[in-house]
Amino acid sequence: MAQPISLPRSCTLSCTPPTALSNSNEPDLETAPTLPRTPTKPRTASSDPSLVSPATERVKQIFKQALPSPEALAKAQNARASQQILAEKGSPTEASQVFVTWGTTCYVTQERLFVTEEKAGKGSASEAWFANEIKPLTADEPRRIVLKRSASSQLQRENALAQTITLSSPSKRKKLNFTEAVFHLPEEKACIGIYEACQSDLNGLTYSPNTPASQVLPILRDIADGLCEITRQGIAHCDIKGANLLVTQEDGGSIGDFGLARRKSTQRHSTSLTPQYAAPFIWENILDQKYRRNGYQGQSADVFAFGVTLQLDVFARMLPQLANHYQIDITNKMNAIKPLDRAVDPKWNDQILLKIENKYRQNFQRIIYRPEKLVCFKPIQYVLTQILETIDLFQGHINSQEMDKMKGLAQLMHDLQDEDPKNLSAAMAMKRLDSLINLPEKTEEEETSTTAVHASAIPSESSSV
Repeated sequence: MAQPISLPRSCTLSCTPPTALSNSNEPDLETAPTLPRTPTKPRTASSDPSLVSPATERVKQIFKQALPSPEALAKAQNARASQQILAEKGSPTEASQVFVTWGTTCYVTQERLFVTEEKAGKGSASEAWFANEIKPLTADEPRRIVLKRSASSQLQRENALAQTITLSSPSKRKKLNFTEAVFHLPEEKACIGIYEACQSDLNGLTYSPNTPASQVLPILRDIADGLCEITRQGIAHCDIKGANLLVTQEDGGSIGDFGLARRKSTQRHSTSLTPQYAAPFIWENILDQKYRRNGYQGQSADVFAFGVTLQLDVFARMLPQLANHYQIDITNKMNAIKPLDRAVDPKWNDQILLKIENKYRQNFQRIIYRPEKLVCFKPIQYVLTQILETIDLFQGHINSQEMDKMKGLAQLMHDLQDEDPKNLSAAMAMKRLDSLINLPEKTEEEETSTTAVHASAIPSESSSV
């Protein structure tokens, strides 16, 4: 077997086909007679189409989306050459990187190629792209996937956790977007993870102007079902937020990015999370939060984060989209819903921070520490009132049943941000979402009555306010 070959970071362009790795049929050069040679032009793929294998041709068709045809052929051959080297090294979990063109990269493994397209998202320690998965040695059509590149430890941890899970039913697989495979990039000291493709994350959802609640409720119900499943598995996700909650190709919902997930524990521990979505009961005080120490991220913290997601990533995005469509000004209402930022004075020591926390808690539900600012969340009852009043502004544009669903979802947002973890469960959230999805339609008389009541509550132009 040949010695392992170290791959360069980027393969060089060449139109010469990869040399075969096996030379068992070549003559012994020491004993073979010397024959006169006639100078000939070297055979290349461009001059001899027979040198382009069907596998390389399939790769080239994908590369042609980003490159002129000659360059696509050269890059396809480089990718296939890298694939042969990996096969020779016997490294099924390793990958090599081939740069196709600006903004497009090909990752090569023994059996598959992954060609990136547009970026799908970016986190603090990772990036994700939509990509095509190609299996050159088969006739399979390219499959659209999501490719995530991150530090080795995070993806390895997620992949190891996925291997330990036995789902309660096959249908739950769609609700949990774990890694399908992880490949190491030895020279990059990183990994790539392969995931099932989705439409977008929850932050990227474009809402229907007529049925926004009916559109998002099934997605949220699937996510709550996924939370129930990981609860059964004894897992806390630890990073529930809109960017990690996905809209599937079938318009369902799924939970992604398990890089911070951990098995349920009764012990306090160091914490890793996105601060704005953190439950106040994770830490005992703002100093534990500041130093990410002595916290407890149980499954109730995931449910609380789901409630914050409804506030920051559903209503804070849905309502402006509807207002823009119907030309209604809700600027003041949206400012009331959002948390307030307070600058942190570098001179504040820990004792001052404790005093500020005690003072702010009189007016705010929770205080989130960031090195440059304190993020102060207003009381959730106040936020609920502002959202309900904003929903009422769409009366006459959206039917009353749909508005009832929006208000029911707002109430669920409120209830999921309970400061007592004993009152929070994913099963409760899923039951409530089921009831909203199956909310009975109003009769024509009920619809007319609701409209009349709302109209009578609106003061006339001559009324004093």
